[in-house]
Amino acid sequence: MNRSIAALVASVSVAAFAGTAIADGHAPKLPRSNVWTAYDLGSSGYAEAAGIANAFQKKYKARVRIIPSGTSIGRLLPLTTGKAQYGYLANEAFFAAEGTYDFAVPEWGPQDLRIITGRLANVGVATAKDAGIKEISDLKGKR
Repeated sequence: MNRSIAALVASVSVAAFAGTAIADGHAPKLPRSNVWTAYDLGSSGYAEAAGIANAFQKKYKARVRIIPSGTSIGRLLPLTTGKAQYGYLANEAFFAAEGTYDFAVPEWGPQDLRIITGRLANVGVATAKDAGIKEISDLKGKR
């Protein structure tokens, strides 16, 4: 099984490639055709991947075919068999790299993943105004 897998994770890809092209004054050399895996049709993950694919096609004339799947294994299997070059993944990338959950068998985990881009994690904690919590350290001992 091919243990070297590339994972495409987020919509910042277009910005990353565009930034590279602007920085050196040349468009990056991309394959004329790519195959990506993504979430199932109708999902926000598929819509994001399709938007990125559309931008790649317009800017770089690079065709992207998306293989949709509703399961983690379904998104990673085409990568391990060489049928896809990139995967538009989320938490399954971490599970596959660690060999946990669906990937907790020798045939599937841990996988040697290469994350090429990702999105910022927007995480916050909501508290009552009168709880006296201003910093993360103020959470200690609170319920």
